Amino acid sequence: MRKILRYVGLLCLGMALMIPLGMGREKDPSLKAPQFNLQCLTSQGSVCTIGGKSDKFTVLLFWTTWCPHCRTAMREMEAYSKEYSDKVRFCAVALGDPPSAVKAYIKALGITFPVGVDPKGTIGSVYGVMGVPTIFVIDPDGYVVDYGYSLPRIMYKLKRMLGS
Repeated sequence: MRKILRYVGLLCLGMALMIPLGMGREKDPSLKAPQFNLQCLTSQGSVCTIGGKSDKFTVLLFWTTWCPHCRTAMREMEAYSKEYSDKVRFCAVALGDPPSAVKAYIKALGITFPVGVDPKGTIGSVYGVMGVPTIFVIDPDGYVVDYGYSLPRIMYKLKRMLGS
């Protein structure tokens, strides 16, 4: 009898562990990344589309020119964008800054990944951004799978998702 109870207990434990891991469940629609198009300042005339289906994961950084932590995040993101460009799209959105200030900022830092401006903070509000830097990871199906404030922590988790 003890042997049966032990097996039933292990089976229940296994099932309980599978539920939080999302096995056998559909993705939560509330985690669908809001879709938007953004005029890219780093490439003349190009548009960066965020949300929706993609062939890669997307790392989306909300930042400002006056934030010292954002400067660090932008430099880190530039390095990551060069290392992971074959597997991950990188895009940054400047919140509340005039385009001329953002252009000067990204030129001074040598930023090459897509950067756009959200002068009124509309996109940031839709994403629920309450401070900067804020980083989101969007999977190829268009769902937010992670978010945070530290790009190295985000990239550590993303590398595990990518299997590298």
